[in-house]
Amino acid sequence: MSEDKTPQTDQRARGMAADPRLQQRAQTTLTGLLSIIAALFGGLTLIVGILWWLVSKTFGLWPKVFIIVAAVCFIYTIVVNFQAIIAGFRQRRVVTGMNTAVFTVIIVGILVLLNVISVRHRFFRYDATENKQYSLSDQTRKIVTALDKDVEMIAFMSPEYPEYRQTRDRLEEYRALSPRLKVEYYDPHTRVDKVREYNVSVDGSVIIKAGERKEDVMGGDEERITSAILAVTTGDKTKIYFLTGHGEFDPMELGQDSVNDIKRALETQQYAIETLALLNKKDAVVPQDAAAVVIAGAQHPLQEAEMAALKKYADQGGKLFIALSNAPKAPDFSEILATRGVRPSKGKIMDPNAQHNAGAPSIPAVLRPEAHEITRSLQGLVFPMAMALEVEETPPPPPSYPGAPPPPVDQKATALMKTSADAWLDSLDATGKGNGSRDSGEASGPFIMAAAIDESKKDKPPTPPGMPPEPETEEGPGTRIVVVGDAEFMTDRLIEANQLWANAAFALNAINWLVGNEKLISIPPKETETPYLTMVGAQKAIATVLTLFVVPGLVVLAGGFVWWRRRR
Repeated sequence: MSEDKTPQTDQRARGMAADPRLQQRAQTTLTGLLSIIAALFGGLTLIVGILWWLVSKTFGLWPKVFIIVAAVCFIYTIVVNFQAIIAGFRQRRVVTGMNTAVFTVIIVGILVLLNVISVRHRFFRYDATENKQYSLSDQTRKIVTALDKDVEMIAFMSPEYPEYRQTRDRLEEYRALSPRLKVEYYDPHTRVDKVREYNVSVDGSVIIKAGERKEDVMGGDEERITSAILAVTTGDKTKIYFLTGHGEFDPMELGQDSVNDIKRALETQQYAIETLALLNKKDAVVPQDAAAVVIAGAQHPLQEAEMAALKKYADQGGKLFIALSNAPKAPDFSEILATRGVRPSKGKIMDPNAQHNAGAPSIPAVLRPEAHEITRSLQGLVFPMAMALEVEETPPPPPSYPGAPPPPVDQKATALMKTSADAWLDSLDATGKGNGSRDSGEASGPFIMAAAIDESKKDKPPTPPGMPPEPETEEGPGTRIVVVGDAEFMTDRLIEANQLWANAAFALNAINWLVGNEKLISIPPKETETPYLTMVGAQKAIATVLTLFVVPGLVVLAGGFVWWRRRR
């Protein structure tokens, strides 16, 4: 069947085919399509070039090629669509959007400028992390703010050093604490003269210098830097002796029954750690250079001469840290403690209301210790084998004259750690084990698990009317003792396995308080913590339903509602 075409239809078809406006429109459409393809391809190549640059950390040949290709594509798109772009800029909607964009850029620029100024001049900074991970510890702040001599920190770091930014930020934190602390930065690859002057061989070295004394540390670790500052400013190291020979926990060896973590932490605070063996010595005496003696869980009795030497040391103003053992034959050091109002009671404390693990009253914990310099800012301590300490309450003396205010109580021993009122003291058999259950006749809490004895000062009595004022304080013999009814709390296995850094901090604070280094009494530098979210079965199901169904469903419903309203 032949198609019937009229002359008018054929003429109209030929005219339309020959219309140059249609040909121009077709060419324009093709050009616009090519410009869109060029813009998309340019964006892709630009992203590839930037990522290549960031990953390789060098602006090499291929990043340059990709960025140049992207620039050519963008220029082509702009030239092709120049008239449309100009016309679009004249539309009110586009002008309003551009004004908003410019205003946003200005606001962002102001915020960036304020941040740069605050970083350079340290006007104000806030650490929002839970454990203040990016702030210096109280320990470091006390040491640096109390500097009485100039300290220089010379950092040799190249921009390629992996922890360049973190180390620089940490050193700037130190600089902001004291005007006596100066910080200088050198690139070891370019400042060869300074590298030779300070004999530096590793990128990332930080030289801590005060006068002729200097220490070399690696990186920006706070504990090492603070330790180096102490080393160059305090002179000779303070000696701490650990008693040995009676089954005590060893500070020098690594293992389950050691206190090496405490020993290493003391060394970072510039203490010199040595062991003290008084056993079988003809002249049993504590060395004169002993700033403090630590007895970490003696399990066997001391000889008479050994106990006499320790008692003489304490009576002459010595400093003792006594962590008692609950072993059957362990000494209770009553020869030293009883005259000072402290008497250990054999038995193992069980506390159902303050426990480390749910359903484990045999591992009592102290959430909030008693107020004292040693326990400041500490919480969450664990004493797995604690015995009770009886601390004698000293009655107040009678008034010195009628109507006088009550005179101060000469209370030598102060409680540091207490259990809850529901605790009980589980009796132990000949092997040192208890049945773990509450039996009739067993003592009830609250119990004291740690105490501090301070004979270094005596408060003055009230001054009678008309009499000259008394001196503020009367110096005592200087004796200080910290006694803990448990030695397991400071072992490596307990601290490391359970992340009980508060236990280590308590031992360090106690020793610092004994020797009079109050500026070191604080929480040690914080460990890096990785937060985890742990959910049980029901919680997992709820989270799954919310994320996979409820939230996406609400988004779809909201979009459908908006579309329906616009259609109406």
